[in-house]
Amino acid sequence: MTRLIRLAGDRDPEVRLTAVLALGRIGAEESASTLRERLQDNDSRVRQWSAWALGNLNRPDALPQEQAVSLVARLGDPVQPVRLAAAQALNELDQDPGIARWLLEAFQSQESEMRKAAARALIGQVGSDALPTLIRASADQDAEVRQAVVAALGELGDARAIPPLLDRLAHDPADSVRAEAAFRLGKIGTADLVWPLRQAAMSDKDAQVRRWAAAAVEAVSSVSGSG
Repeated sequence: MTRLIRLAGDRDPEVRLTAVLALGRIGAEESASTLRERLQDNDSRVRQWSAWALGNLNRPDALPQEQAVSLVARLGDPVQPVRLAAAQALNELDQDPGIARWLLEAFQSQESEMRKAAARALIGQVGSDALPTLIRASADQDAEVRQAVVAALGELGDARAIPPLLDRLAHDPADSVRAEAAFRLGKIGTADLVWPLRQAAMSDKDAQVRRWAAAAVEAVSSVSGSG
């Protein structure tokens, strides 16, 4: 561990990358501060895999505040793989009100790429107190943000999320968002969703949306006993 931590600061980016990957595979908590430093590395591959390694620690549920804040900051990284790795690392953590709060703050960014990454990281991380923010964000101008928000709303399992999900299913201009809404509504599984889902399954212009809506009808019907 001591040697790997030292090599993570080597002048050669290939050496740093190899060391970071090894530290991530080991998953020892004592490497956390080194990995946090490498999130600032001038090589994007090192930043990316440092984010992955932080999410791969043996006790990610106990990730200190410093690491979580550093990962949230990487959601605004100029390189997409780094943003995705940071979002994934945050998403793998057990639900933490503090992390959710930082993510919601990052979600207010004017940068669409940061909003996308924050929205992805929010999936599974938020409680019902985030519902108003997510409902507003479900109308974001960026389709990828809307899709991630729809997924986060669906994961809440809160009946108050149903109206915005139905609105996205019926009116969103992006096929991907409507498909996500159909899938998430199917997971919520209440009987009154059968009719709007059946409508989408019959009349949506996109074949994928129709397939997901049809599958959702089956899922909801099996749970609720509807025909």
